[in-house]
Amino acid sequence: MRLLDRAAFEFRESDFPVDAQNPCSLLAGEPAEGRPVRMLHGPSGRAWRAQRAGHPFTVTVEDGHSEVLSRVLRHCSRLPLPYLAALEIVSEAGEDGLALYQSLGGAAGHGSNNYVNVINSSLPLLLHGFGHAIEQQARKHGNAGFLDEWARAIGADAVDVSAYALHNAWEDCTEFSLLYAIASTHGALEQLGGHSPERLRLWSWALEQVNGPLHPEALATDAARLEALATPEALAADAEAARLEALAADAKAAHLEVLVADAEAARLEALAADARAARLEALAADARAARLATEAARLEALATEAACQEALAAKAVRLANEAATPTAREAAEQPVARSRARAPPPTAALAVLALALIVALLVALVSRSTPNPS
Repeated sequence: MRLLDRAAFEFRESDFPVDAQNPCSLLAGEPAEGRPVRMLHGPSGRAWRAQRAGHPFTVTVEDGHSEVLSRVLRHCSRLPLPYLAALEIVSEAGEDGLALYQSLGGAAGHGSNNYVNVINSSLPLLLHGFGHAIEQQARKHGNAGFLDEWARAIGADAVDVSAYALHNAWEDCTEFSLLYAIASTHGALEQLGGHSPERLRLWSWALEQVNGPLHPEALATDAARLEALATPEALAADAEAARLEALAADAKAAHLEVLVADAEAARLEALAADARAARLEALAADARAARLATEAARLEALATEAACQEALAAKAVRLANEAATPTAREAAEQPVARSRARAPPPTAALAVLALALIVALLVALVSRSTPNPS
């Protein structure tokens, strides 16, 4: 990525004049010589409580340091007003506030939302350290993913704000905090946004938060309000509400379980009914098929019997016809027979005729006794 051309954003002391209307001053009753303290990094020092524009803060100076309180307060009187919240962030109970050390192991400064330690009170160093305090306050109390968003903003802006900013996302953020302060005094915030719009959006949000809902006083007020709400009655009410909510959740779960069980029972019952219906239908079909097969066999038997009877009748008729029709010999002998005076008919012919009549009678009787297939 390209390095930002900082010609329009160069730090100039003259661009940060002392705010004559809102200069820093010691709080009423604060001793001019300060209060002896043991500083968080170990050495002894002196601490003062001061304020500017209604923002109270602490200044602590290590004993023997060349910086004097008046110079420190003069530099704090030159800070852009939105950055005064950083002084309050690091000045809560048990903290050193803006702390000046003679040495920090080779570093010019360290910063977090619990301290800003520096070796001198130069304005660029203060603005860089306050950038750490603001970033951490916004991240720890407002948006835990702030630095992740800042890293994405670096890629989106495709520009490096300084060589030192290349170390990591939080150093890039604090270097941008210095650029923001410079641009705000130059009236060049819009120009800065043209180079780095995503960083400008995020840093503007962070400044707005630490001067609003994430300001130490606002957070303390919220904490006190929550503590005041935590009376035995309120805790009991919360516990009862939680119990009722748990009961409601259990009842809902039980109701859903019953509904699921009912639905499953209905499904199984429907499946059983379908299976029974299918089985009955199959049995009925089998019964119908068996009945039809039996009926077909009976009809076939009847047809066979009828055919036999018809054959017998035909044979009887044929025999009767044969008995009634004279043979050639009988025809030749007929004249002789006629000459005989009423001679009786031959016995064999009479027997055949009688047999034919009997067969015909049997056929008629069988035909009457046979039921109608329909």
